[in-house]
Amino acid sequence: SFPKNVPFLADADLPSISVLVPARNETDALLQCLRTLTDSTYPKMEIIVLDDCSSNPRTADIIKEYAHEGVRFIRGTQPEDHWLAKNHAYNQLVENSSGDYLVFCGVDVQMAPDALRRLVSFAVTSKKDMVSVMPQRQVDARRGLAILQTMRYYWELAFPRRLFKRPPVLSTAWLVHRDALDSYGGFPSVAQAITPEAYFAKKAVIANAYSF
Repeated sequence: SFPKNVPFLADADLPSISVLVPARNETDALLQCLRTLTDSTYPKMEIIVLDDCSSNPRTADIIKEYAHEGVRFIRGTQPEDHWLAKNHAYNQLVENSSGDYLVFCGVDVQMAPDALRRLVSFAVTSKKDMVSVMPQRQVDARRGLAILQTMRYYWELAFPRRLFKRPPVLSTAWLVHRDALDSYGGFPSVAQAITPEAYFAKKAVIANAYSF
């Protein structure tokens, strides 16, 4: 959780944000994610969802159903050979966004109404260009997934990260300032990276501008 002594910023002091969600063949999880995002109390936000070449037409239909809530639909394109599909999707989302801060959100994330305000207030007041968030796990009947995620978190938190010369990071939900992302080379600089957010975090931590 974020430090309790970090105050919420007033609406006038909050920067604009773009919440960016890539989705491929997602249905129920996407519905839950969008329901919570559209309930957010953040006053200066856009929500952009990319249909990443889904074979299930329901994915695009769900995104379009939220158009009246201000959610923007982007139809993704197939990546060229030098792109990993995930990074290509991220890059398309960034190119279509306008926020000062970019929040990358997986479809399995459900946000509390004040979560984005807390996240951005923390980033601004602590002068961090990038923040990764470890979500609280809900009870999940798919125990294989729960175990996999638990082990993923253990790898990030329990191992001596300095031995690997990179800070802990998770792809589930993370925020980065647009100017910082541009200065790091953006997603074209990590087109083939399995964990592009790890590259950006490594850049940000050098300037003490990263928090996990």
